[in-house]
Amino acid sequence: PPSTRYSYVSFFYAFRAEPPFNILSKSAILCLGWPKEADDGFESQVFAYARENMKNATKHSAYTLELQGIEYDCPRIHFPTGIVEKVGDPDTVVISYGVNDCLPRSMLVPKKEILDLLFPSEDIALN
Repeated sequence: PPSTRYSYVSFFYAFRAEPPFNILSKSAILCLGWPKEADDGFESQVFAYARENMKNATKHSAYTLELQGIEYDCPRIHFPTGIVEKVGDPDTVVISYGVNDCLPRSMLVPKKEILDLLFPSEDIALN
């Protein structure tokens, strides 16, 4: 029905390196953030129409994530499109993602933070 709002949610997961690749852990749902006017290059983005819409999106519940009756300060549609190790920094990854099917975003995340989300009570070395 037209009144149904769909949302995309994301999480990290870890699995064994050998078949049958059993899942070892899954993080809680991630909130991949809204664009902020304070972001570097916000005003010069090529997607000016999306930029203008996103300025107001956080004020409209039609664009915010709602799960089981709880509204979160996240876009209701956010989906990762890539993850790579940051050049020159083996302890950090760059995650690219889309927001509400109209704006590309990226963010830097320390690998340690991802490990902490997956295995919160364990002390895991990066190497």
